[in-house]
Amino acid sequence: MKKKNTKFILVTMILIIAVYVGWQAYSQFLQKNISDQYKKADVFYNKGEFEEAKTIYADLLDKNQKRKFASERKQSELVYRLAVCNKKIGDSAKSETLLNRITGQFKNSEYIDEALLELGELAQTKGDLEKANDLYDNILNEYPNSNIFYNALYAKARVYKLQNEFLNALALFEKVILKSDNDELKISARKEIGDINVKLMFSPIPTKDSTIYKVKAGDTLDSIKKKFNTTLDLIMKSNKLKNTMIRPGKRLKITSGSGFSIDVDTRSNKLVLKNNGELVKTYIIASGANDCTPMGNFKIINKLKNPPWYTAGAVVSADSPKNVLGTRWMGITEKGYGIHGTVKPESIGKQSTEGCIRMHNKDVEELFDLVPVGISVTIIKTQNDK
Repeated sequence: MKKKNTKFILVTMILIIAVYVGWQAYSQFLQKNISDQYKKADVFYNKGEFEEAKTIYADLLDKNQKRKFASERKQSELVYRLAVCNKKIGDSAKSETLLNRITGQFKNSEYIDEALLELGELAQTKGDLEKANDLYDNILNEYPNSNIFYNALYAKARVYKLQNEFLNALALFEKVILKSDNDELKISARKEIGDINVKLMFSPIPTKDSTIYKVKAGDTLDSIKKKFNTTLDLIMKSNKLKNTMIRPGKRLKITSGSGFSIDVDTRSNKLVLKNNGELVKTYIIASGANDCTPMGNFKIINKLKNPPWYTAGAVVSADSPKNVLGTRWMGITEKGYGIHGTVKPESIGKQSTEGCIRMHNKDVEELFDLVPVGISVTIIKTQNDK
């Protein structure tokens, strides 16, 4: 009897050990399988293939709910990445649900600030600017050492811009440029500042470069335009005038055009508009193929809306799709050359013209409304750093 009991115990122990070893092997297999899935999903995620990444992350999240194999940190990362994937592929509702799960369930998650930023962007997309602003403020107030602090500051500035609070927006964009070490964010902030500078000029809001002029008897918009060397379009837009009729005593915001200047660099294909030496806005342009754009100092000598194109033995009308000048023309003192629009927007940013400076139509129309005849245009080509 004693021998039988000993044998039974021995067999039982062997079975227990076998089960344990088998379970350990199975667990290691599952863990490796899960690890491989994580790696595969992360590759898709980092390559921007969010649909593929989403499928794997969703499967991992489902498995974790059943087996609880992931740490809280890993769970929050999984939920966050799945939220981003859903946002990128257009499922904002699902993304918002997952992001709210992070802020509610994972209070100590390292992704909570990023979740707040994503939630702010979703609210902003839906037009709920007040909610977006509160979410960005949450990051700025509660996570001052966050890696995305200046992303939140930039996003808050964007809300101010959308609310037409241009001066508040400018202050925050300038802070991003001064203090952030994120070069891409700084480039975006500079673009936003350029856009706001122009919006301010076209708005009734006074700026340091504008003056308030009280209309006198006998004044016309044309005479005021000449007096301040500005453009009719700028006067009308900045004062929200629907026609050219004005009465004595009316107060008009006037920005003199005398301080405007244009710098063009054909190497970087950029046109820089300045006012009294300060940057207003930078535009991407196309310049002459094989460096055929003339270099030097010039002036704008004429301006035309919807210009005809005079080419070899023919005149191409303004409404013709073959008219390469686009919607505006500003001729310079170098005969036959100027700044104009385009019917080939894909050429912008390249050396692709016959020597003129080519711009997107919306950009050249904006510039045309701002600058008067007579301002200086300097064209250079910066040298390579080598």
